[in-house]
Amino acid sequence: MFLNPNFLYALPLGLIPIIIYYLMRYRSLKVVWGANYVLERALERLKKQLYLDQIILLALRTLVCLGLVLLFARPVAKQQDSVVSSTGTHRVIILDGSYSMQAGETGNTRWDRSIEALKELVKTWGRGEKWSLLLIGTEPEWIVDSAIVETPEASLESIRSLETSESSASLGKALEVAASKFANDSVELYLFVDDQASTWEGVGESAIPKEWNPSIYWMLPTLDSRDNIAVTSVRFASERVLMHHPCRLFVSARNFSPQPVKDSEIQIHMDGAFSGRETISLLPGQEGTIHIDLNFDEPGPHHVTARLKTDVLNFDNAMSAGIQVDKEMRVGVLRASASQKKFDSAWGFLQIAGRIEKMEDGDSGPLFTMGQIQFMLIEGSPTPAKLNQFDAVIFDGGSALNAEDAMSLSDFVKQGGGLVLVPDETVNITEWNDLFGKMKLLPARLRKPVIEKLGGTRFKTVSRSSFGDPSFKTFETEEDGDLSQARFYSWIEFEEPEAGTTTLAQFADRQPFLLRQSRSLGRVLLLAAGLNGRGNSLIVREFFFPFVFRLFGEAAAGGIYPRTLKPNEAIGLRLKDMSPRGVSLTVEGRDPKPLTPQKVGNEMHVIAAQGAPATGLASFLLLNSDGSNRVYYGIQGLRMDSDLAAVPSDQEKRLTAKLKLMKVTNWQELDALLQAQRSGQEWHHWMAIGVLVCLVGAGLMEWRFV
Repeated sequence: MFLNPNFLYALPLGLIPIIIYYLMRYRSLKVVWGANYVLERALERLKKQLYLDQIILLALRTLVCLGLVLLFARPVAKQQDSVVSSTGTHRVIILDGSYSMQAGETGNTRWDRSIEALKELVKTWGRGEKWSLLLIGTEPEWIVDSAIVETPEASLESIRSLETSESSASLGKALEVAASKFANDSVELYLFVDDQASTWEGVGESAIPKEWNPSIYWMLPTLDSRDNIAVTSVRFASERVLMHHPCRLFVSARNFSPQPVKDSEIQIHMDGAFSGRETISLLPGQEGTIHIDLNFDEPGPHHVTARLKTDVLNFDNAMSAGIQVDKEMRVGVLRASASQKKFDSAWGFLQIAGRIEKMEDGDSGPLFTMGQIQFMLIEGSPTPAKLNQFDAVIFDGGSALNAEDAMSLSDFVKQGGGLVLVPDETVNITEWNDLFGKMKLLPARLRKPVIEKLGGTRFKTVSRSSFGDPSFKTFETEEDGDLSQARFYSWIEFEEPEAGTTTLAQFADRQPFLLRQSRSLGRVLLLAAGLNGRGNSLIVREFFFPFVFRLFGEAAAGGIYPRTLKPNEAIGLRLKDMSPRGVSLTVEGRDPKPLTPQKVGNEMHVIAAQGAPATGLASFLLLNSDGSNRVYYGIQGLRMDSDLAAVPSDQEKRLTAKLKLMKVTNWQELDALLQAQRSGQEWHHWMAIGVLVCLVGAGLMEWRFV
C-alpha cells in the first residue's frame, strides 16, 4: 500500500534514462584514422563486456528514478500485529453525543456499545499515531484535536469522561467540520453514530469534498425496538397556589413509535412519593394531554414528577415541575372615595359575593377574609409602604389615578407584586392610557367602553375554547363551573395587545376578556369587564369563587421566580425573609454549585444566570441557622431527540454508496475489517537506502568508463 498513491503517476519518469541512452547512441561521431583497424579488433574482443556494462548502468539509473517516485509515494507494508504505529494516517472519530444513543436496554445501549468499541479501537494504536475525536450534539465539539498517541491509557482518559447530552446531532455538519480541518491529510474516518433520520439530514456529496477521499467505517449497534413514548410537558395551572386548594397538573406525552399505544400509564409523584396515575392512548406521532388535580397539605416549595413506564429510550420518560404553596394570600383593594355603594367598586362587590357579614380592623385599614385570601382596603394614596404588604392589588375603573400613584404601582409590580386592572364604564380612558401606558402597566390600551341594557338581549359571553394557558384551563372542562354562562352587559374594548402579552381568555367573538403581561418579577392582569355588579352576572354563578381564586393566584404568581424553566434559562430565588448562611444550586446528576446572594432593589436574591443545561429536577439548597431547606425547579425542554425513526433503507443505500461506507454492528466486525485492510510499518526508509545503493552503483559503473 502507498500513503501518497498520487505520486505513482510519476512512474513513467523511469523511462528517462533509457530515452537519453538511445538518443545519445545515435548521436555518436565516427572519425577514421590510420590505426582504425587496430581499435576495431580490440573493441571486437571487448564488445560483449561493454554492452553488459552499459545495460547495468542503464538499469541502475532507471532504478534510481523509479526509487525516487516510490520514495515520495511512501510504500507501507501490511500490518499483521494487533497494534499499528508510524503509519502517517490521521484517525478521526465522529461520535454521536445526543440522547438517542441511549436507546436500548440499560447497560447495553447503543452508547454503551459504541464507547466500548471506541476504547478497543484506541488500544490498537501504538506510539506516534495521530488521532482526533469530534463529539456531535447541539454543535460539533473537538474533544481531542490532532493528538499524538503516547500510551493507550492516556488516550482512553479522553473517552472515559464522555457523556450524552439532550441535543439533536447533525452528522452533515460534523462531516463538513472534519473535511475542512483535515482536507490535506490522509484520514481514516470512524463514525459512531446511530441511524436516526434527523441525524443524517443534510448528509450527501456536499458534506465531503470530492478531493477528500478518506476510508469511512460506520459502527451501528443493532436496536431491537424503536417504540418510544416521551413525556413532553408537565405544567401546573399556576406556579403559586394556596394550601388545601386543588391545583391542576397537565401532563403531555407524545408517541414517537410507528405503532399505536393503548392505555399507557403515567404515574404522578409528589415530592418523590407516589400520588396517583392516569392512562393515555396515542396514535403514531400523536401528542395528548391528561390532567390530575392535586392538593398540597404543607406550605413551601414542592415538586411533582410525571413518569412513564420504561421503554426503548429511558431518558425522556420523566419530567418534573416546581411549585410554591402558600398558607394565605393578601390582596389590597384600591377604592375611590366616592365609590361607596355596593356595586360601585370591587371592594363592595367582593364583600357581597363572599357573604361577608363582619369586617375586621387591620393595621392599615378594614379587612375581610374569603377562604385563604385576605382582602384589605387601601385608603388614600397607594404608597410603597402600603403596597409592599400585599401579594396582589386591585385597581378598578372608578379609582382616581395620578402620576405618583402610577409610579408607586409600577414599582410594586417591578418588585414582584401582582396588579389586577378591572376598568368599567366609569373609567377615565385617557388618564389610564397616558399614565399606565407611560409606566408600561397596560397589556393593551383601552379603546372605549360598551354599555348594553342590563338583563337585555345584547351581551357578551366568554368562549370555552379560548383557555389556551393552563392557569384558567379548568374552565374549559367545567370542573370549576361553566364560565361561558356568565353574561356581560358592559365591557371595555381594547386596542391591539402589547408585545409579550398573553391572552388568558376571550369573549365568544374572539375579543380579549383577560390579558396578562409580565414585568420584571411582577405581573399585570387586565380584565375587560369590571369586577363589580354593574354590568355582569358573575355574582350569581357557581364559578365565581374558583374564578376569583385563580385570578388573584395568577396575579400573585409573578412574585416568585418561575419554578418551571427551559434548559439554560436563568434560575432565581427571592430571599424575602431569609438570610441563609450558604446557598448552592443542585442539578439532577451533577455536583452542587455554590452561589452568592446578590442585592436586587431592597431585597436579596439568588440568581444562577446559566441555569441547568438539560431537562430534569434542579433545586436551591439553603443552609440556615436552624437547618436547611430546598426550593425546587422543573427544567423542561423539547424532546428533539426522541424520534428514533431510522433513515429510509433506499436513502441509506444511496448514502453508503456515495460515501463508500464500510458498515459494521460491533467491535469484532470492525476489528476483522481493520485487520484485513490495516497498514503498518512504512518502507520508505528502505526505499531511500535502495536509491542510495543504486546511485553508488551507477557512479562506480561510470568510473569504469573513465
